[in-house]
Amino acid sequence: MSENVTGNGMAAGEGVVVTDPHEEEARNRWKIYTVIFVALFVLTILELYVGRLFSEKSAQVAVLVALMLAKASLVVLYYMHLRWESRVLRWLIIIPFFAAVFFLTILLWV
Repeated sequence: MSENVTGNGMAAGEGVVVTDPHEEEARNRWKIYTVIFVALFVLTILELYVGRLFSEKSAQVAVLVALMLAKASLVVLYYMHLRWESRVLRWLIIIPFFAAVFFLTILLWV
């Protein structure tokens, strides 16, 4: 048997690591997840101070709902990977989400 041996004593092709492009993309997403984590942390801190920033209850509720929607969107898009799904699946989630926001808004002003 003849094997191709490189200068360092390894068989040809033995030291080469073939990586999956999806695996490399997943390794690079840690930056995105860190930014999203910090954004969620900041939004949570803002939620804690809403009572001090706004004295009127309706303003507090409106701001809290807006912050809640922002946080929910970040979680759904990035941690549940909806951002990288097909367009049809995204719309199946987004349409009921905005319908709920619409009806919640109507309830706040009625």
